[in-house]
Amino acid sequence: MKLEHHFNSLCDGPLWNSSTAYSDSPDFTQCFHDTFLVWFPCFMLWIVAPLWTYMLTRRNSFKIRISVLFILKCAAILCLIAIEIFKITRAALDNKQKLHNYMTPSILIFSYLLCLLFVHFERKRGLKSSTLLFTFWLFLAIFISFTLRSIVLNRTNNNSSLSTLQFTVFIAFFVLVLLNVVLFSFAEKHYESRYEKNNKEEALLTDNDTSVDEKTKLKEFPEESVSLPSRLTFWWLTNLIITGFKRDLIRSDLWRLDDTELSEKLTNKFELNWTQKASKYVRERAKYGPIDDENDSDEKKKNKKMKH
Repeated sequence: MKLEHHFNSLCDGPLWNSSTAYSDSPDFTQCFHDTFLVWFPCFMLWIVAPLWTYMLTRRNSFKIRISVLFILKCAAILCLIAIEIFKITRAALDNKQKLHNYMTPSILIFSYLLCLLFVHFERKRGLKSSTLLFTFWLFLAIFISFTLRSIVLNRTNNNSSLSTLQFTVFIAFFVLVLLNVVLFSFAEKHYESRYEKNNKEEALLTDNDTSVDEKTKLKEFPEESVSLPSRLTFWWLTNLIITGFKRDLIRSDLWRLDDTELSEKLTNKFELNWTQKASKYVRERAKYGPIDDENDSDEKKKNKKMKH
């Protein structure tokens, strides 16, 4: 009851109405559309943001160049910020007193600014596809699609309280959110500099019997550089499957494994941890005397018996 009373003070009506939710034409209340359906994706973004930032700081950094895709993402987000600023200005000019008229656009503006920061930071850290931002835009598009359905039905039945300007602004808002879903479903491309290519060729010289030319013929492992939809649907395997269906695969059709997938790197990591733990155990055990004293004494007794 306290929560419902709090939302009643924010909006022009109740947060939940069972008569409309379970009617022949079910729908949420206007307060539910203006608050929960918009706030939930934003709060999800804010909760995951610290963990995502920590993950980005631990990545091996290589900078991705500014691309057309990057510019389009930033432009779409800036347009959404402009729409929310327009909503706040319009509410102030109309002397609207309810807090949700200012609170919801403010939450969206801060969320969009956080998206802009992540877009820039991910480019700096070499992340080609953002799982977090794609999920945010997808959830936001799904949630506000319920609001779009409600608005269209009300305008069809001539029950809409929105003016033509407000309806146009909402349509622009929905289209831009869908545009971001599409933009963030693509992965950025990384164009290697000459310095990076030289370093990669030096790193590939791990075997004496394998030349650089033979190893560089193998294509880059694509799983880490594709978008989330491609990874979930395994679409990045399509070209390899089609090639294998048409003819037998040859070595140049395959990918060079990522460093994280190589047994050599995992073995080196295991040996490093093993050495540290083993050294620590030996130091701790040395405090209590030689490790094999008891075994040595038993062997000496056996040798004496054998001599007699």
